[in-house]
Order: sequence, then structure tokens, then C-alpha cells
Amino acid sequence: VNNQDNSELGEDSGPLAEIEFWRSRSVDLSGIRSQLDHEGVQTIVSVLEQAKSSYLEPFLNLSNLIQREALSAEDNLKFLSSLEQPCTQLAKAHPKDILAILPKLLYCIRMIFNVSRFYNTPDRVSGLLRKVSNEIINRCVANISLDEIFNGNVDSCL
Repeated sequence: VNNQDNSELGEDSGPLAEIEFWRSRSVDLSGIRSQLDHEGVQTIVSVLEQAKSSYLEPFLNLSNLIQREALSAEDNLKFLSSLEQPCTQLAKAHPKDILAILPKLLYCIRMIFNVSRFYNTPDRVSGLLRKVSNEIINRCVANISLDEIFNGNVDSCL
């Protein structure tokens, strides 16, 4: 529940890693939420209420947090899914083709910032833009030979 970003993926991860993080988080929290909604758990909660247990309030607080975070993860995934197609293109693109992909990609990010209920914070959007930048750098590194540049073959790298 507390892992609300994918900072453990490293500084060079791309936007597809962000989408996958939210997909995984959505599946995990939805599974926990469905377990909390199970009849057996509800029976136990009822018994704890009748016994006026001190464990009930922390359990209900955590349960409510899981419900909110599951909703947030599902919403984030819904909006981030709009990036999947352009980000997949970007991940396979040759450096000369990147410019044609960026307008649609940036339009989708702007839509997420303007419309999303949970992903519209400056920190999340700037992190997403950083991941797009990382992917562009990764594509250039994969396709541009530094050896050729250092050997004087600059034209072949253009």
C-alpha cells in the first residue's frame, strides 16, 4: 500500500515501466480489496465490532486506505494506458523517427495532467516526462556509435 511510485526501478527506466508499475499495483490492490470484501472477512469484522475490539479501528483504517489506493491505481492505469501505443513506438524508434512520435505522446501526457483525478500532480507528471526523456536517451545510445564518432565518421551517425 505504501509503495506509491516506482522509484526502485532506477533513474533510466522509461514510460513503459511506469505503465507496468501501475498495472501491477492495480492488480495487487484489487486482489487485496476483493479479499477484504469476502464474506468471511466481513463476518470477522462484525464479530470485532460486537466485541468492541481495539483491533477494529486500525483494521478499518487500513481497509479504507487499500480501497482508496486501489481506486487510485485503477484510475492511473486507465489514463496511462493511453500512452502505451506511442511509448511502444518510442521504445522501438530510430533516433530520426522520434520527432514524429513526440506530439501524440506529449498530447497524451497533457490530457493525463488535465483530466486524471490522481496522476495530475506536478511530481508525477514531471517524473513521467523524465521517463520519456530517459527513453529518448536510451534510443539514441542504442543507435549511435560513439566509436564511429571518435573515429571521425560523424556523418554516418547523423
